[in-house]
Amino acid sequence: MADEKLKKQKFGYVPTVTLIVGPDKVPFIVHKTQLCEASSFFKAAFHTTFYKEGSENKMQLAEDKASTVDLFVQWLYKKECELSISHPRNQSSTTRFYMKVVKLLIFADKYDVPSFKEYMLQMFLDHCHDADIPWLPKLYVIEFVYDNTCPGSGLRRLLIDTYTAYSDEEWYQSRRVRQKLCERPVIAVDLLTAATRAWDEEEFVEIFKRRTPKHYLGMTPEAAGMDEDSESGVDGESSEDGDERGSEAQEQSG
Repeated sequence: MADEKLKKQKFGYVPTVTLIVGPDKVPFIVHKTQLCEASSFFKAAFHTTFYKEGSENKMQLAEDKASTVDLFVQWLYKKECELSISHPRNQSSTTRFYMKVVKLLIFADKYDVPSFKEYMLQMFLDHCHDADIPWLPKLYVIEFVYDNTCPGSGLRRLLIDTYTAYSDEEWYQSRRVRQKLCERPVIAVDLLTAATRAWDEEEFVEIFKRRTPKHYLGMTPEAAGMDEDSESGVDGESSEDGDERGSEAQEQSG
């Protein structure tokens, strides 16, 4: 009986911190040790009384969404997220999934949670290689990534590689896509550069399929001042920008 009482008492003293999320100030109470082991950002903030967060064991995440933090906390305790495409053949459902994944990847990058980032990268790769999911991320998903990451970001490269591997000439020739790429020249240049390197399309698809999350964890080799790795050889709602996997997928959906 005394041992049981002691166990309960010890558990009661396990330190927790509160993440106060978004404009609605939604509180998430998590165990301090688990959070700080996963993230060097949170470790630096909560393991010192020099910062307000460390003395109060609270942190405001005003720019983040509760739905994003909820999935992160789910992963923190279970090492998995309940995140999937409800209707894989539906473009809107697929796009919502990819948008959630890139938001979680940006969150993981922002707060330096490498294990979570690697987990989400693997989820993205598994889905984009799945032939039963014909839709690629829509262009506004790429725009969101470019608006929320730095040049040389591994996440930017992931999106560019996805389109280099799985889009076709019809996609580039569509009026909506050409208009959007004129508005976003940085994306256009990155797509053109990647397409130029991928001389052999079939070979690049196989290279892309062999890539692991570690390939996209950090900055690109170019941004880091390194040579491109030898692995690569040379190393809106309208469906017009639409981002289906080539003409074969279009025939399947027709």
